[in-house]
Amino acid sequence: MENKKKNKTFSLIIYSVFLVVCLTILGITVSYAFVGITSSNNYGSYTAKASIECIDLAYNESGVITLNDQYPLKDPDGLKLQPVVVTIRNTCSNAVTFDLAFTSLIKTDKQYINDNQIKINVQSANTNTTRMVSSLSPLNSSSGNAYTYLTNDLRNRTTVKDYAIRSSYYIFKGTSVNANSTNTYSIRIWIDYYEGDTTQTGQKNNDTQGKSYAAAISAIVA
Repeated sequence: MENKKKNKTFSLIIYSVFLVVCLTILGITVSYAFVGITSSNNYGSYTAKASIECIDLAYNESGVITLNDQYPLKDPDGLKLQPVVVTIRNTCSNAVTFDLAFTSLIKTDKQYINDNQIKINVQSANTNTTRMVSSLSPLNSSSGNAYTYLTNDLRNRTTVKDYAIRSSYYIFKGTSVNANSTNTYSIRIWIDYYEGDTTQTGQKNNDTQGKSYAAAISAIVA
């Protein structure tokens, strides 16, 4: 009888500890979702910045956008894809100007699709543009401090550390976000369908099979 009581007491202690742990985890999750600005499945907040500490960039998914084993798409189909939602939050008491950057990434153990085969669509309250990634303005070492901030930002991300930077571009430059406000952008990328290949069996559209594409978005505040 005494052993049963001890076992019951022990079980009650284990259950109590388990309950406390669950509540603690739940509290952290709720808090993180709130800090994440837009979504409970936000994986991180990344900003390449100098002295301004009140700008944050948040994804609604992991910090690396990937395309794996996907077929080329025509624009109307590409525009139907689920977007990556990027939110720029300004907690300063004054408006802040920032650049939004796109970086294609590679790993040595994989074959990657070229930037000139990828289309990007960016939509916001005032923007709806579709372009080839390779036609975006380049962001490189000749861009000065912006490139330094960008590379430092990418190297500090745990989700990007396994990749090498292939090339970076400006999605746009010199955009303002008002004080205590957010700017939201829906970004879609897809493999561009080559219109000259009407049967979808030619080399141009088939040479993307078995290849991948990876990219990251960064906000740069100089």
